[in-house]
Amino acid sequence: GVSSIYRVYDALRQALAKNGYDGHPFLIKEDNSKQMGVLFSPGKAPALAPEQMAQRLYEVYMQSVGEREYNVKGYVSTSFVGPYAGYEQIHTAFLQARELNDLIFFGVRDRVITRSFREETARPCDVTAILGNVRRLIHLVCDGTLAQALRQVDYLLDELVAPSYSMINFSAMYTAVEDLLLMLETVYGLRLEHRPRDAFYTLGAYGDYLRGHLREAFAKIGGRPRYSATILIALSYIDRNFTRELSLTQLSEYVYANASTLSSQFNAEVGMSLSEYVTGLRVRYAGELLAGTS
Repeated sequence: GVSSIYRVYDALRQALAKNGYDGHPFLIKEDNSKQMGVLFSPGKAPALAPEQMAQRLYEVYMQSVGEREYNVKGYVSTSFVGPYAGYEQIHTAFLQARELNDLIFFGVRDRVITRSFREETARPCDVTAILGNVRRLIHLVCDGTLAQALRQVDYLLDELVAPSYSMINFSAMYTAVEDLLLMLETVYGLRLEHRPRDAFYTLGAYGDYLRGHLREAFAKIGGRPRYSATILIALSYIDRNFTRELSLTQLSEYVYANASTLSSQFNAEVGMSLSEYVTGLRVRYAGELLAGTS
């Protein structure tokens, strides 16, 4: 494919020269992708503004490679335009260009990105809103239907995380949702395949992962009685900490519930008192240690 790449180079150089710019196209190896880059500067009397030139280069590139020859729509995404000169500003350009990967992650493609793009288009959202809506997702997984849980996932992704362009928000959602998946595994004895946060190159891919796990969890739980969100969180916490000293007061503070209410609810849903449940876990664990260790 070398000759075809040089044809693209020539087309890009011709477009630059025609509009009063000098520049050099090159290939970029970024993570697991190959990208075309062009570093260009205006001459004395450019015919187009830099942003317009970037858009024109993108159009020329698309015409040169042809959609039938390469599946470029999924990979060629955007450009970053700004007035840079000298080492310090070029270094700044490099650091700012790294933010493009974030924009690609959130689905911003096929357009020219200027330095003001985030400020003009991002929809502010803080981590508190993310965590509050993940907690609502936990309640829907416990008390609602699969359809309701999936709608909540759509709201989290499409209305909160994606428009914010914030990897901090995505990380907060990922961490909180992984806690939910681990709780389901612990309490219901499920086995779900976990993927690290860095394994997702797009927010859409993460959405597919999460929806798939929720469908799998609902299917595996099946007709079994589901615990309320409060008891699910309590049981998960107990399972991680039963070898330590545990008290009803400590547990009620962890799940944000009144101690007497939690005690009654625990008895009703689990079928035994908190102390009986913890003692049972400790006895079984002691048996495993006696049988399997020295």
